[in-house]
Amino acid sequence: MLTKTIWLLWLQGWNNAPWLVKQVARSWEINNPDWNVEYITLENLHKYVHDIGYIFDKTKNIGPQHKADIIRLSLLKNYGGVWADATMLCMQPLNPWIESAVKPAGLWMYHGHGAGMNGMNGPSIWLIASEKHSLMISRWKNACDVYWRDRDKADNYFWLDGLFKKLFESDPEFRGKWALAPHLYSELKGQAHSLAYRSDGMSSDDKNLKRILRETPPYALKFWWKEWQDAFPDISAPKCKNSNGYYAIQMSKRRFIFLHQMSAKDSISLRMKMFVRNIQYIFKLKIGGRIKNRVINALINNS
Repeated sequence: MLTKTIWLLWLQGWNNAPWLVKQVARSWEINNPDWNVEYITLENLHKYVHDIGYIFDKTKNIGPQHKADIIRLSLLKNYGGVWADATMLCMQPLNPWIESAVKPAGLWMYHGHGAGMNGMNGPSIWLIASEKHSLMISRWKNACDVYWRDRDKADNYFWLDGLFKKLFESDPEFRGKWALAPHLYSELKGQAHSLAYRSDGMSSDDKNLKRILRETPPYALKFWWKEWQDAFPDISAPKCKNSNGYYAIQMSKRRFIFLHQMSAKDSISLRMKMFVRNIQYIFKLKIGGRIKNRVINALINNS
């Protein structure tokens, strides 16, 4: 059974959190009044977990995001519940769907392209729900501890996704459990990564996306707080209030319920759909990167 605890982390202290991050926290409270929301900071972390002391090792270069990666695994292994990044807006209540999503594998995440994996099997680690001591979270946490035992810095920003990929490829039990997790693809327009579908996804005014967020909202929606602050130094300005991001925040306060259909991974129709979507995703990345490089080169040549 899933522990009804939501874990939110802001290392610097929640009183110091930006406006956007506080809106995210409020969204979890509004949508889940019968859940316990735990506000974790670097200062109070010792009250919860005692198995990740290495994050305080001054000989290691473990930055804030890497600390957050480690902390999420420790909290979920020791207590279970739902981890949400501090930029993961809750768009719907958890109660109608989360228990059935977690039960088959003992853990649930959106599927995406973590560590470059395909959308059929890849993780999206911004939102993780896990039973206490589930097989997947326990082995992921153990791999994390081993990873940091003999190194003083991460190989790359997405090292935690990389550990998931290694476990998926090398551990049949881990892979078998993940195969049971109901599939919901984060990259579809209207799903968790919708604001990333274009460079100004948070700040633009997209009527179609707003309709989706209003009528068939994702369970949770990913934001980026630094980009938000750059785009909206004044949240009272019309540009902010007309944006997709601001609209999503308002929609998150309704306790609206729309149940998304999740697919079993042995579904032939899902495999066919994801084959096409993986090609579309790769094409989008390559074309987007090519356009970006052309713009950069043009700026250099004309400077």
